[in-house]
Amino acid sequence: MSLSKRLKKVLKENGADIIGFADLSPINSDEKLSFQYGISIAVALDPNVINNLCDGVTREYESEYENKNHKLDELALLAAELLREEGYEAFLQTTTEVVIKSDHRTNLPHKTVARRSGLGWIGKCALLITPEYGSAIRLTSVLTNAELETSTIDKKLSCGNCKLCEISCPGGAVKGVNWAESKQREDIYDAIKCRKEARRRSEFNGIYKSLCGVCILTCPYTKKYKEASNIVYRGNDIQPI
Repeated sequence: MSLSKRLKKVLKENGADIIGFADLSPINSDEKLSFQYGISIAVALDPNVINNLCDGVTREYESEYENKNHKLDELALLAAELLREEGYEAFLQTTTEVVIKSDHRTNLPHKTVARRSGLGWIGKCALLITPEYGSAIRLTSVLTNAELETSTIDKKLSCGNCKLCEISCPGGAVKGVNWAESKQREDIYDAIKCRKEARRRSEFNGIYKSLCGVCILTCPYTKKYKEASNIVYRGNDIQPI
């Protein structure tokens, strides 16, 4: 069994929902820390928890968010251990290792590795959107020098004319522009507005973090995920806070 297949098997067995491998060669060497390959790992958020975001940020969502982040850290460590056992280097982009800059950026975002791994595309809301789960996922990534079986990027995938996240965004952070490699984050999305409104919505319910999730809830691909889980969609009745 190849290293790529072993990684997928082990990660799936331990709770990963989607795994992909990225060719990072086109990315600036400083951003990827000179590593040529990346592993993208995604876990899906509970569709029941997402559905309840119509009523605002919930304790249940906060707990789900933190639990999935913890699970991703475990999965990244598992991948790194397997790589190191085979004599390769690995850098974990976990919540404890990634450096977040003052403008809420990282050197190499998880969604960049995920897109290059073929997991999905970057939506108008600046989140990764997957065909299977919409944007109802959490991501992590591992950088490595192991030559992995990389995926092809499907450049046809995009949000098209959909404007649901733009219309629904309570902070007016989504500009309704399709992502493209030539665009900067500011061209499609205002991270400051998003964080400010997310903080306000969270604190309204006594949660002192920047959480919101409205763009996740309203994404049509998230709706498909919930329908596949036999959950009645509630994305059109979001309550103002």
